[in-house]
Amino acid sequence: MKAAANIGGHPLHAILTDLPITLWIASFVFDLFYLAQGDLFWYDVAWYLMAGGLLTALVAATFGGIDYFRTVPQGSEARSIAWRHGVLNLGVAVMYAFNLWWRSGQAAASGGDWWLAFTLSLIGVLALAYTGWLGGELVYRHRIGVLDEPSRGPAGDAAGNAARDADAASRGRAG
Repeated sequence: MKAAANIGGHPLHAILTDLPITLWIASFVFDLFYLAQGDLFWYDVAWYLMAGGLLTALVAATFGGIDYFRTVPQGSEARSIAWRHGVLNLGVAVMYAFNLWWRSGQAAASGGDWWLAFTLSLIGVLALAYTGWLGGELVYRHRIGVLDEPSRGPAGDAAGNAARDADAASRGRAG
């Protein structure tokens, strides 16, 4: 089922989700560096990566919302999974926004304030793993955002030639 928000058949939501996922995981890795070394440089890097993740998540979520309302069939199991995927990811984004706010002062770089920020990052990464699995269920099990037509590549392209040959054979003509 082709995604409503796409460029040349490529689903924008699926393309854009790599950015916040990567940025949020990287922010957690830099939290670990900060934990190990205590250098505020790593703390600051984690903050900026987290902020970038939040901004790109909002863009990805916009296209995910378009696909939810225009592509996922109402009343289907896929719709239920997509709802859970979206609501949980919205919760993850809100949690990262709170984490950013919490970390905005240098006081959050130490003591109990730091451990809350670190715990939120850990929960965020774990939640991303689950919501990513839900997204995978939508794509691989329910075929949401998947272009189910054969590839029509340029002449000389193996996939394009195979598709044309199969099409010609189905109409009783040789390739």
